[in-house]
Amino acid sequence: MDYESIKRYGLDHLNVDLNKTYEVFNPTNNNHTIHLYLNKDLGITCPRCNGTNIKNVGTKNIKIKYASALEDNIDIIWHRRQYICYDCEKPAYFQEPSPFNTSNFNVSIQKEMKILFEFKSETATYVNVNII
Repeated sequence: MDYESIKRYGLDHLNVDLNKTYEVFNPTNNNHTIHLYLNKDLGITCPRCNGTNIKNVGTKNIKIKYASALEDNIDIIWHRRQYICYDCEKPAYFQEPSPFNTSNFNVSIQKEMKILFEFKSETATYVNVNII
């Protein structure tokens, strides 16, 4: 995937690995699926002890509903790194922080903002809003 595509989807603020990230388009339902890989963060520390003796132990695929300024039907499959910290008393497992939302929801902040904007109208109902 190239930088222009990343910019078009509004993901240019992320540290995206352009060599691994790719997009799949389904023309039947006009859905974009982006398999997103982020570059490795060298300054990551353990959230429990702030230790730096950590090791990458694999990835976990997280599906996130996303929306950009131009597209509504975007699913991001984020290959989220998982780590283990050897500085804690017991080896502690943790994941890299999410750039999409503050908690472990599967809807990004951008998608939530689009949904709320659609509900600003007094006549809007769940049936009328089609980006959910």
